[in-house]
Amino acid sequence: MNLTDQDHRRAERRIFFRNSLLVAAIFAWTALVYKDIYALRFFLDDYLHLHLISRIASPVTPFTTDLMFGAFYRPGVFWFWKLNWLAGHLNPAVYYAFNMGLLAATCLLLMQYLQHLTGYKGFSTWATLLYAVSPITAQGVLWLSNRFDLLGAVFFLASCVLFLRYLRFHRPWDFTGSLAAGVFSYFCKEMYITLPVVLIASGTFMFHFRGTLTSAIVKRAVVLSAPYFVGAAAFMIVRYAILGTMGGYVGEPRVDLTFGYLMGLLSAFGSYVWYFEWPLVTLGLAVVMVLLLQKRHFRRANPLMWFGLAFAILTAAPLAMVIRIESVMTYHTPRFFFLPGIGFAMMAAAVYNPRTGPIRRGFARAFIVLMVLVGSVNTFLVAHHTMESTRRAEKNLTRIDEFLKKEWTSDEPAVIYACQRGLDVALDSSLKVWHPEYLDKAFLVNCSGQTQVFSGDALYKTRGGDLTFPATFTKNPSRFGDLWYGVVDVKPRDILAGLASKNHVYAIYKNAQGELTFVTPDRLREQMETLGATFE
Repeated sequence: MNLTDQDHRRAERRIFFRNSLLVAAIFAWTALVYKDIYALRFFLDDYLHLHLISRIASPVTPFTTDLMFGAFYRPGVFWFWKLNWLAGHLNPAVYYAFNMGLLAATCLLLMQYLQHLTGYKGFSTWATLLYAVSPITAQGVLWLSNRFDLLGAVFFLASCVLFLRYLRFHRPWDFTGSLAAGVFSYFCKEMYITLPVVLIASGTFMFHFRGTLTSAIVKRAVVLSAPYFVGAAAFMIVRYAILGTMGGYVGEPRVDLTFGYLMGLLSAFGSYVWYFEWPLVTLGLAVVMVLLLQKRHFRRANPLMWFGLAFAILTAAPLAMVIRIESVMTYHTPRFFFLPGIGFAMMAAAVYNPRTGPIRRGFARAFIVLMVLVGSVNTFLVAHHTMESTRRAEKNLTRIDEFLKKEWTSDEPAVIYACQRGLDVALDSSLKVWHPEYLDKAFLVNCSGQTQVFSGDALYKTRGGDLTFPATFTKNPSRFGDLWYGVVDVKPRDILAGLASKNHVYAIYKNAQGELTFVTPDRLREQMETLGATFE
């Protein structure tokens, strides 16, 4: 090893140590923002994941077992869920602590990535802090079954860091590690197949920013990206072989990209990222950006802002395949921008330019600090609201569980409807995770909307007519053991018809004292009319 290599290694160690200290400080602040996270409970699809991993004997099983979760194939996520299951079983705090660990790893890798990209400590620190406290990032942290974003980002950024190191120092292990991490990121989320293009853009920009870019370097970056493209193609082939389709939200209705629809998406985005909730704020930011771009000096003096925009566009490009699916895009909208959020953080941090005058630098610092504070408050309140809603849902489910153990003694398979607001049994699976004795005995169905359910083979055969499987679920029911999964879309008239014609069909509601009780078809009709249901 020559002296130059030794010097590079020493410099790398010093920078990594310094960055680790900076990230520790950033994460200390981020931990305060997320202080309520350990009081969160499982919710939404979390229980389906719990049910799956409780039946997986080995952490490597998801790579060889036919696990159909809709039209998606993301075995990497199930592997990490299995690790959580072994460590925390049914303690949600362990799973959320693991997410915080992944967030810390993401921050450290992002700091390293930006350091290699620019060599700027200040820019890297601010961009990492902005990303850590962003309410966009929060969607991957607070929603456990949305972990594919958080987990995939770790491997995506690790691949980027190692790729840039290889371009600079030509160490074979860096390239091997980068390729392995990159391929694994594909198995966490399909959107991450944009990695090869991001690598080319990152490698080219790194040398351009330092003023040393040549055509030979561009060609080298393109050639080195070839195995990543091959890996992405191989992943899509395997995915197609398993799913029998290109996957995604197959069969979902699409809408036109009208101005009204796009404004609706912005409104859905604003329900989580609150400074986008007011159209005037969004319009004002757009106007400021357009005015700045009119200035040639600004365009030339802010290459980092341009690269951040390019990063956001490249990583958001796969959204073109789903943006017209309204039911998908308007539900937890920010989750689609988890990785593009890195580009947004870079754009915001690039406002500070050390080469400008003291007044401009002062305004830039004030703007970045304001963005950090607004993002921190936004994320803190979103986390707090999520905590309260999940605890409320768990309390309602516990009440239903206690009621069933006391009042329902039938051993026959049954369909049980819960027909009053506040009885959130859309998470029927939660009861069955905690109480497997219900697995083959009952569907719990919410009268007021769609319900995700799963049960054993016996109940499916008995009550399969009550299930509807949308086209998204291309291979439902799954072939995994006794698991049956689908979406029940209940209509009031169907419920009454079921109560009149079938045995072992029950309905739960709250009486005047707020206690749970079974109800007759006539009383159920009255109760459902209070929910706004109409009958012919």
